[in-house]
Amino acid sequence: MNRLPIVVFFLCIFSSHAQVLTKTIPYTIASSYLETSFQIDCVPVDNNYFVSLNKTKGTQLGASEFVLEKYNLDLAVAFSIPLTANVEEDYKELHVLNNQICLFSEIHDMLNKKKALKVYFFNLETGALISQKTLDEQKVEPWLVSAGKGTSKESFESAVSSSLTHNFNTPVEYQYTIEFSPDKKVILAYTFDYSLKNLVATTLILDDQLNVLQSGKVSVDNNFINYGIFVNGKQELFILNCDKMGRIVLVRFDMTTKDIVLLDIQGSISKRESLKLKFLNDEEVYVANMTVTNKKFSGIMYAKFNFNDRVVEKLNFYDLSDGIRQTSTAVRTATKMFSGEEDWLNYQITDFYLNEYEKIIVVLEKKNIDVIGYVYDPAGVNDVKNWQERLGKVHAESVMILSFNKNDDLLWENYYPKNQINDIMGGVLSSSYSMNISDEGKVRMLYAKSDNASGVYNQFHYVEWDELNGNKLKDISLPNEEGLSLLRNYTGWWEKKLLVVGKKGLLGKKTTANVYDLSSK
Repeated sequence: MNRLPIVVFFLCIFSSHAQVLTKTIPYTIASSYLETSFQIDCVPVDNNYFVSLNKTKGTQLGASEFVLEKYNLDLAVAFSIPLTANVEEDYKELHVLNNQICLFSEIHDMLNKKKALKVYFFNLETGALISQKTLDEQKVEPWLVSAGKGTSKESFESAVSSSLTHNFNTPVEYQYTIEFSPDKKVILAYTFDYSLKNLVATTLILDDQLNVLQSGKVSVDNNFINYGIFVNGKQELFILNCDKMGRIVLVRFDMTTKDIVLLDIQGSISKRESLKLKFLNDEEVYVANMTVTNKKFSGIMYAKFNFNDRVVEKLNFYDLSDGIRQTSTAVRTATKMFSGEEDWLNYQITDFYLNEYEKIIVVLEKKNIDVIGYVYDPAGVNDVKNWQERLGKVHAESVMILSFNKNDDLLWENYYPKNQINDIMGGVLSSSYSMNISDEGKVRMLYAKSDNASGVYNQFHYVEWDELNGNKLKDISLPNEEGLSLLRNYTGWWEKKLLVVGKKGLLGKKTTANVYDLSSK
């Protein structure tokens, strides 16, 4: 492929606050123990409002209390509805569908070995509970180990959860996954049964009112790792698998007709990990992955799968460049935030953006779990044997961003250094980053930072790049007089506004919500 000039920028810190803090209020999150699993807790409703699920009380074990709240961007409360979840229930995802608030919830009844997926419907204007229903319920049988059995990919959040108090976050064999079609009108919910000789997923296809349209079983082939099951607007399932030799298989499965279309990419010398899928439309799908050599990040690859013509339409490889290597060396030498050279271990794709013009942005982040007696494997799979309580630290380090056009030319690439370390009890609630691409073409990132010897996060740091050329436009600390630590799940992005929720310390109960004006120069 042709490579255009690379744009790589060094870390710049501006002392002045270029973004205006327009509103701040005490927030209702008041629990010291917030779940560290992947959750959607804060959802923009439109250009003026957002809905938030805030934990007010609860420890690692026992019932928890929440409030479901709606705010405008002046942080005035439209409603506040108290909710209670018992120890067997974890609120999972918050969505707005058909002018209703839908709260998905996982039930993990470990005493009776049962799991379920529930949904609660709330009025969007008043917050009143309209109804609730159980979408799926089944018995959880003992985990079965079988030679060559298919596996499911372990997320970083799940690896963190495996080291915490058992049953604080939903255990792996009780978990459900929720996916939306590109037009958001078809919803897929699925859960794996790990008790069988072959790995099998129970799947539910729902409409946007959460009525069940189809249900069935989907198996993962032996010797493959499943990276997710997805759904298009035609209620067809897309099953993404990869084996240890790097062979990628994407299967389209119609549960009504039982029609199967399989497209694959043969393996290679280097391993392929961290697969991500994005729909261009119902028939064309992109899959991105890292290439790994001797456990070290060596490049990325992405492919376009055309199911209309039943071909892998294109395949693009991009090796880790000398420019990125040189920038990494220069930055790590010039700053005191790192103790040595970049080893290129433990990177993973954390975001994969695809727009209607087939422009691609791939974001990678270096993440690790430092625990005595346990070695984190970014290529690891879900395994019930890993779930045992441990003490340790979570590391979330540098970010790389690569941008490609429709012709697969590299437009720009950036290496952004950061170094976040916190107790494993905090997972990545405060570390890692939140990212958004605005309609005006700005790649925007927010992350927590520390300027003290203890390493406690006390800064909200905002970075902005031009989507067209990768030029860094802003690299600043946002006003944060109380020195709060970012609660990343509660970040809200609008074209000109940014919602940031912060917490005082790892186990603190004091929280504050801030709104910033991003249009400030």
